[in-house]
Amino acid sequence: MSQLPTTLPDAPLLALAGRWDLTKGEHPHHAAALQEIMATLPLFPSREEYQELASLGLPLGLASNGHHLVLDAGPRHAGNPGLLDEMPLAPVFVRDLCGRVIHTGLNPLPNPPSLPIFPSGCADVPASMGGAAYLENAIFSSWQLLDVAPPAGVALAGEPTVQLRRAYASPASYPYKIRPSTFYADGWRLPQIARVFARPHPAASAMAEALMHRWATRPEGQDYEAFYEAVNGANWFEELFLTGVTVIPTMEAYNGANQVAADFTLQGVEAGRAVPGLHTVVREADSPLPRGTILSVIAPGFATTTQVVPAQVEVSRGPSLEPTDALLPNLGLPHPHLVPQWGSCWLPTQPQHFAAPALWDWLPSGHFVQVSGPLWCPSHYVYASTGAMVRATRKPMEGCESLLALPDKLKHAFAPVLALTSYDTLNERTRLERAENPNHPLYGTALDTLPLGQTTASLGYHPLPSGWPQPHLAVYFPETRALGTSSQCPSNLVPRLAPLVTAAKPPSEFAKHHQVLSEPFRTTLATCNHAPVALAGPTDWLPDLPSSQLQLNVKRLFASRHYRAALTLQHGQLPAAMFKFKEASLAWRRLRYRLCIKYPAALQEAETKGLNLGVAEGLAGVMPDDAHTQAHKIRQIGLTRVPVTNAPALHSQPLPVKVKKYRTIKHAHGTR
Repeated sequence: MSQLPTTLPDAPLLALAGRWDLTKGEHPHHAAALQEIMATLPLFPSREEYQELASLGLPLGLASNGHHLVLDAGPRHAGNPGLLDEMPLAPVFVRDLCGRVIHTGLNPLPNPPSLPIFPSGCADVPASMGGAAYLENAIFSSWQLLDVAPPAGVALAGEPTVQLRRAYASPASYPYKIRPSTFYADGWRLPQIARVFARPHPAASAMAEALMHRWATRPEGQDYEAFYEAVNGANWFEELFLTGVTVIPTMEAYNGANQVAADFTLQGVEAGRAVPGLHTVVREADSPLPRGTILSVIAPGFATTTQVVPAQVEVSRGPSLEPTDALLPNLGLPHPHLVPQWGSCWLPTQPQHFAAPALWDWLPSGHFVQVSGPLWCPSHYVYASTGAMVRATRKPMEGCESLLALPDKLKHAFAPVLALTSYDTLNERTRLERAENPNHPLYGTALDTLPLGQTTASLGYHPLPSGWPQPHLAVYFPETRALGTSSQCPSNLVPRLAPLVTAAKPPSEFAKHHQVLSEPFRTTLATCNHAPVALAGPTDWLPDLPSSQLQLNVKRLFASRHYRAALTLQHGQLPAAMFKFKEASLAWRRLRYRLCIKYPAALQEAETKGLNLGVAEGLAGVMPDDAHTQAHKIRQIGLTRVPVTNAPALHSQPLPVKVKKYRTIKHAHGTR
């Protein structure tokens, strides 16, 4: 039942992350019974604590690629039955407005508090955390790989006597096939949040009163900067933080305007900007600094886990940071990691487009999204860092093969959106080379990048093939269905919407770069190029399971006294909570298989409309039988059928991945 490897690897980040395996039914929506208990688990376990957790079967993994993951049998599994597709649900590490590095906790879809503080279960990252030095010094990413034709084929649910090869129409029309999937901007920058983190502590109220009393009794006329120096602010404010009081950052807040040179390198950062809920604007003043930049502090503010007293500030009424010449993402197209607000984010193509920092937050649904600033969406746009991220897969960090090295060129510059000048080929030799190293981040795929030095696709949105699952599958997370589809684009913004990419040459000009060696691969590729192909939907790649597995009774999982005792030792209420979680998970898995095998049309309807599986079950009985028969036929159009073989079992453990490190930062009220 264990999700965690039984022994600790030598080098990845020694922090826990969520790892939700949908093939086992472990949907994050079933976590309610576990949430309170998981909030008590050590986010940065010692080796002893780790060993105690490893055998409990909790939906956990190591934060080795920096993300909380949802795993499923998707296109990558269809290419290699031993692999599961990884879909990042949220970053494990973010930065708060004070500049502190915060672990986002193990609650998969947290309820963001109305106060501008972090959800419960989060924690500040100690310098002693194993692997902390890698943060913002390595690359964090999973990958969406637009591959075709697995070596043998995969046995799908309800099709135990045949195996199907995955295919999609006109792969040569998709020059961008190796796509990073990550929340970490430029592949390595921690997501920045306009919230502050406060520790729970019984002395918080008394310490907050001491702060405000010290301010009220300061010498007459003493300004904030002088007050900070007089109280030895760096040390005292850190003491306040450790006892539950976070002094709200003002001029040193981590949301100031960036000063970006013509070569996209960061030259400096302006003072922080006022944030509603954390700062009360007492007055504005004329200034060349960007609008909202804090010019002076009238009075400090603080935050605890239950209270926020905003700082009182004077701000600039200068120019807005939002560029009026930048292209905007078309929210009518899938952007699962972006807030559904037209014009809040833009495609950065010029240095001035990076002046405003990219800011992130949680939606009311608990999903983590970008809310403003230069857009980071590497699944659908090509960035200056994309090629470097792909090349980094060839060379892991020295002394730590599970991490991807961060090139110095990336670390010192922002990555703008670009037109594509390379082509991602299909190369069977590459697949064979990677097969020798199961730890390779692109293990199992024949995709390789060929630099061509000429435009192969214009700047804009790179769609995925029809039916290809998005990072968040709407049928499993119906609340994300509304992202980008909840309203029409305002007419004044329509001329600024980024277009769909167009190829600079006919697909046949690119297809010649494909290196096809085996006849099965050649046949499948010919099918893709010369006939319409319907890609099987996300649920259609479910591996075939015997009925004994589908009808597994949760009581069998808890038959071992040793297992129940281990759960109780971790937390007295954990056996009952895990029983409920596994019971809900197995029931959800049975329903998913039942719909996929018997009522696929209802499942497709639910996916199209963003309905959950329970609603899809209600549709099953009212849809005509021929609709389900047709749905079965559609998923096999253009997919090569091969004799059944003994496909390898699904791995229960993830392949080793990579990590990243950030610069050392001073305390919130130290110099930046």
